[in-house]
Amino acid sequence: MIGAVGYHYVDGREPWQIDQKGGRDATEKAKHSGKPLWASEEWSQSGGQWGDKGALYLARLMNKLYTRDRITKFEIWCPIDSIYDDIIWGDTGAMQADTPWCGHYTVWPAIWTLGHTTQFAEPGWVYVDGACGQLDPQTWRGSHVALRDPKTGDWSLIIVTGDKEKIQVIPAGGLKPGPVYVWKSTAAEQFVPQPPLQLENRTLELEPDSIYTLTTTKGQQKGSYGTPPASKPFPFPFSEDFESYKPGETPRYVSDQKGTFEVYQWPKGGRCLAQVVPEQGILWYDNWLLKPHTLFGDPSWRDCALEADVLLAGGDVEIGGRYADRDKLGYRWILTRDGRWQLNWQYSTLAAGQIVKFDPAAWHHVRLEMKGALLTGSVDGKTLTAVTDNSRAAGMAFLASTYDQNLFDNVRVGPVEDEPKAEGSK
Repeated sequence: MIGAVGYHYVDGREPWQIDQKGGRDATEKAKHSGKPLWASEEWSQSGGQWGDKGALYLARLMNKLYTRDRITKFEIWCPIDSIYDDIIWGDTGAMQADTPWCGHYTVWPAIWTLGHTTQFAEPGWVYVDGACGQLDPQTWRGSHVALRDPKTGDWSLIIVTGDKEKIQVIPAGGLKPGPVYVWKSTAAEQFVPQPPLQLENRTLELEPDSIYTLTTTKGQQKGSYGTPPASKPFPFPFSEDFESYKPGETPRYVSDQKGTFEVYQWPKGGRCLAQVVPEQGILWYDNWLLKPHTLFGDPSWRDCALEADVLLAGGDVEIGGRYADRDKLGYRWILTRDGRWQLNWQYSTLAAGQIVKFDPAAWHHVRLEMKGALLTGSVDGKTLTAVTDNSRAAGMAFLASTYDQNLFDNVRVGPVEDEPKAEGSK
C-alpha cells in the first residue's frame, strides 16, 4: 500500500536558482493520485546565511513547492549540521552542532524560516489553494501561501518577498477577520513579533527579501535557549578503547564516509572497532574509488602521532592523518594481511616494504608519526620507514579498511614525542 509519493529535489539541484526550469515538477497524475506529495529530500544548503541559497531561499522554496506541486511535507537535508567542516557538505542544515565534545551549537536563520510555517499551522490544517500564488507571475522570489483550521476558521498567511511590496489581505469564506498577529524576518533579525493589525481597508507595506507570517493564532515564540557552551577544538591527545560501548554501536566522534565502522565484541577479549560491510554497494559517485574509511579529529592537527592495534581478517588496514580529500584521503600508513606495508600520500607511494615472518593471525600495533615534513611509520614498535614530504601541512585523522571485518583497537592520537607501545599490546 502506498501512503505518499516522495520526490527527491523537486526543484532540482543546479544551478540553485529559485526560478530555474530544470526541476522535477510533480506531474498532474501525481497531483491527482489522491496521495500526499512529499519533498522527501530538499535544499541541502547552509542555513547560516540569509541570502543566496540560505534561509530566504528555503522560505521561497517551501512556498513554491506547495503552490506549484501541491507538496505538503518538506524534508530538508539536513535539519542539524553535525558534519565536520572538512567533509563534503559541511555547513549544511538549519542549525549547526558539529562539536559534540564541547556542546557548542549555533542557531542559524533557517530555523526561523521553518518557524514561519511550522509554528502557525497544526496537523489537520489545510492549504487555501486560492490564496497561494506568486506576487509577480514572472518569478518565485515573492510568493504567498495560506492555511486554515477547518474547525475554528483560524488562518495563517506566509509571505516571502523579493522586491518591496504593497498588498491587501481580505479574509473570506468563513475565515476569522482578526485581530491579526504578525511575525517578521529579515537579514538583520529573524522571527520578530510586530504590532497586531486590523485588516479592514488596510494596505500592508512589506520590505524586500523578507518573510512575514500573518495569523489569527497566538502562542508562538522565539525559543529561549540561553548561551551555548563555548566552542573548543577536538580533544588532544585523544584515545579510544571502545570498552564503554555496546556491540553494534557507533562510537563518538567518528564519521563513516564509506563502509560502516561499529563496535564489535572480539570473541577472545574485549571490544574493538570493526569494518562490517562485506562488499561495495552502488555508488553515487563513480570516481569514489577508496576503501571504507571513517574520520575523526581536528583540521588543525599537524605534528602528532597516530597509533592503533589492528587485527586483519583480510585485505589491508590503514591509519592516516592530514586528511585532504574524500577520494584520496591524506597520508596513509597501510598494512596488509600478508605483512606488506606502504606509506602513501593519497595515491602516491612514498615508501613500501615487506615484514619478514609476519603473523597474520596476531594483533599488530601500527603507528604513524607526522612532524613537519617528516613522516615515520612503524609496526610493533619497529620503525620501518622515515620519509620527507611536504604535500599537506595539517588535517584530520582517519581509519580505513578493505571490505573485510578488520578490527581496530586502542586508537590514539598524541604528541610525536610519546613512545610507541610495546609489541603485542592487545
